[in-house]
Amino acid sequence: MAYGAYVTSKTRSARSPNVLHLFGRSVGLRFQGMPGVDRFLRLLHNPDRRDSSWVETIAQGLPAGPSYHLCTRWYTEWTAWFYGSQDKAIHSWIIRRAQREWVTFDIGMNYGYFACLLAKYTASVHGFEPIPWLAARAQANADLNGFSNLFIVQTALSSQTGTAMLNLPAEDDANWGTSSLVHRSSGSATLAVKLDTVDAYADRHHLDRLDFIKLDVEGAEEMVLVGAINTLKRFRPIVIFENNTESLIGIVRLLAALNYFFFDLNDNRLAVKAPSWPHDVLALPSEKCDQEQHSTIRQSQ
Repeated sequence: MAYGAYVTSKTRSARSPNVLHLFGRSVGLRFQGMPGVDRFLRLLHNPDRRDSSWVETIAQGLPAGPSYHLCTRWYTEWTAWFYGSQDKAIHSWIIRRAQREWVTFDIGMNYGYFACLLAKYTASVHGFEPIPWLAARAQANADLNGFSNLFIVQTALSSQTGTAMLNLPAEDDANWGTSSLVHRSSGSATLAVKLDTVDAYADRHHLDRLDFIKLDVEGAEEMVLVGAINTLKRFRPIVIFENNTESLIGIVRLLAALNYFFFDLNDNRLAVKAPSWPHDVLALPSEKCDQEQHSTIRQSQ
């Protein structure tokens, strides 16, 4: 499946941002989260309407991010244009907490937003994305910023090596971040992808440390961590993972058994039996919790 087929299908043309797009970005940057803002931006420029024109531009990720090629016919890039970030909570956490010496993984990289952000703030990044045109788009963003410390791997990570069928969105779907190994997306098409494991990759590349993993693979998160058990035990990386119904219970069980504790991205500890968790969850190995967090953990046990 070629990227060009999706770019040209049922669309008119690309254009540079006009005054209204610039105004919308300023509104999104200033008032994100306020009632009605997202509705206003979708009325201004709806990324789901495939028969409309779209914006192509280069813009900086805010705050303090690298620059990106952005095409607003894709939902994740629409978000980065109008709100300045693909996910401000993860973005802010990386800026606050990432260390220059870290070796990091971005698993489920998409067009490379967080891989590039990590490349700016850490020693090296290994970004994993099985969809060819998204991996190519991530490479273009790495090249735009001159990141020689970002290594893009066109494969899916799972619990075993081999091949599998990746379920793809519908051809005219705006959000290609919904591709999944474990559930149907909006379309019926599939793509044969190469599978690797974190453990096999780390051994093959002779990694001597791994400090941080960002994990967003649409329900296959537990499968990835099953294939990372030895690496988790050896290097004890911090993990930020997306809260998906298919994988949450398994992830919590697996990481808790390895003496990890769970927090939101504002460092508030999450009770394992809480009725609901945030969209993004921070998992810290016990030895990397600071003194205040340890105190909170002891009091709640």
